[in-house]
Amino acid sequence: MREVDVRNIVRFNTRMGMYICPSNRTGVVAFLHGYQYAAAGKCRFTAALAEHLTKRYRVKGDSLGWEQQISRLAERRSLDWMEVYLLVSSEVLSAAVEGRERRTKGASRDPAGT
Repeated sequence: MREVDVRNIVRFNTRMGMYICPSNRTGVVAFLHGYQYAAAGKCRFTAALAEHLTKRYRVKGDSLGWEQQISRLAERRSLDWMEVYLLVSSEVLSAAVEGRERRTKGASRDPAGT
């Protein structure tokens, strides 16, 4: 994911009421799919969500996509869909930020070791 995508999705998650009303599952799904469409394939946030759900929570993907994976995890944990979406998306976004910071630190080091 590009840095601008991470920043925009964090803004969306933290100020959701400014982007969609009401702040619910249908609005989140529509916004994210619209955002990715407008990014012309450069933002793969929902794919990252689906992969994270599969690896970390062992919720396999199916033909209904990431939205249904979140539903199944929410049911398993007895939580609301929105709570699980915010949890999982914050993990994915945090990992993207941390990965970028590691790459930046590694690139800024002096190869001569001085």
